[in-house]
Amino acid sequence: MTGSIVAGLAESRPTKLELRMVVAPNRGQTIVVTADGRDGRTALDLAFAAYPDRLVLAAPLRKAKLVVPNSGGDRLMFTVAGNPADGKAIDQGDRQFRLNAGLRINTRSDPQPNFFEAKAEFKPVFLVSLAHYDNSNCKFRDGTWIIRNEMMELQIESTSGRPVSLEFHNEAEGWSTTIRPERNALTSEFQKLAGPLAEAAVAYDGASPWKALLEFSVDACLDFAREYGAADNVESMSAARKLVARWSPPALAALLDAWDRPLRNENEPFCIPSQLAGFDFDRIMQNGSQSRKNLVGGLGLPMYRRLVPATGWMWPAGRDALLQWAADDETALSDLYETIESDETGPLGDFCLASVGPYLNLDLGEKAGFAGIKRLTAEGFQRNYRPLLANDSWLGRWCLSLAGAARSLDDGELRALCRLLPAHVPDDTALACLQRLKKDPQESFEQALSASLDLFWAETLRTEVSTELRQFMKDGFRKRFMSQCDNQIRPASAEVEVAPAPAQVTAAPDDNPWGLQPGEPEPDPDENLDLEEIPELVP
Repeated sequence: MTGSIVAGLAESRPTKLELRMVVAPNRGQTIVVTADGRDGRTALDLAFAAYPDRLVLAAPLRKAKLVVPNSGGDRLMFTVAGNPADGKAIDQGDRQFRLNAGLRINTRSDPQPNFFEAKAEFKPVFLVSLAHYDNSNCKFRDGTWIIRNEMMELQIESTSGRPVSLEFHNEAEGWSTTIRPERNALTSEFQKLAGPLAEAAVAYDGASPWKALLEFSVDACLDFAREYGAADNVESMSAARKLVARWSPPALAALLDAWDRPLRNENEPFCIPSQLAGFDFDRIMQNGSQSRKNLVGGLGLPMYRRLVPATGWMWPAGRDALLQWAADDETALSDLYETIESDETGPLGDFCLASVGPYLNLDLGEKAGFAGIKRLTAEGFQRNYRPLLANDSWLGRWCLSLAGAARSLDDGELRALCRLLPAHVPDDTALACLQRLKKDPQESFEQALSASLDLFWAETLRTEVSTELRQFMKDGFRKRFMSQCDNQIRPASAEVEVAPAPAQVTAAPDDNPWGLQPGEPEPDPDENLDLEEIPELVP
């Protein structure tokens, strides 16, 4: 099966971008990405090939490649399915047919060369329905049905019902995507790539595949900058490439060890049956499902334990949040509230909990916001980052190694690197913080990093965190206030004539979320907010 994407980029410096993927089940695959410049020559050329024993990622123009062994066990699986909707969905006014796409990681299947796997399954009734979709027209030509509309063209063999090709296109934007079966396509593609891959020299360390992949990606961006970017962009990407080369992050395998372990140990006299210990991605989003509990207990918590420090706020906060999400447990929720109120959590901890709360079906914004604004001090922030300096966790080693690599760059490289930061981070502030790492050669690395982080907190981060916590408080208060308004007990219609009218309750407007009286000052979390004057929070 072959798939290709072609995009015309008339308003951009590269005028054409093309991606071609060839997949042969159980035999291998290739992916080739090319971009043409205005003069018609190839400006960007990347190639990926999956052989039974190795994976090769190459830049033929640079004659450089990365080669890593192919275990064949772990694969990314793309699925596309066209099915009719069920009767309940149709009764509710939903579409009669659905096109569903999915992505999952397969770690338990038999070894195969393919690093990516694609599966498409369309019910016959779904394919027929396309002929009636949005002004579609249908033609029969040479034994093939051709269904076409403004967005797609589908060709189906009439005798077998086998899809011949599927094309999505947008003529106005100048792009198209085509998927079709093709005989001997992989063999032909391997032959085309044999020469360029053989000429490319191994330029990356296959023993550290994730770092090597990052280096390869930065080099590709650097090639693009040299071809199309300004001199400042080239200088910035060169500094980033040097930073990555000097960075020694912990191996990702150490974090994903729990993922690679089987969910049951066959040698134990008692173990949970594998069909009960496993999970599937279709059910983990269902509240209280066994799949969600197995995911958190079997993989989420073991991986998170390796990720965060042994001490500090990160482990109890993340543990209790995951347990509450998995089992809707009142004990975990109570422990989570205690973590929010703990001084060890610090302002960043409260901000993180307020931010992830909606994704875990938890309303933590108001409680975490009130707790966080009481800790907007340097000491509170230090309680957030000091556990990471202990070098006893994957995340701690990751941060320390990155800071060490930044400390090894000179001032010019640091200045160029700062130009890659988001616009809301001032270049001069970021540069000052990075230069603080190098200010005193006699300082230990931990002392220099602490001083740099404290400077960043005082100059930029404190203001941003304060603003976000303040907004969490306002949104949480407004939501609770509106809920109380909706729950007001109103008199029955027969009682209205004799009973006094209840006091009118109106929603607080957006410009007065606290419901303050005219002239009453709004509480300021940055100036000794008196929490006694704020309505009590009831879990």
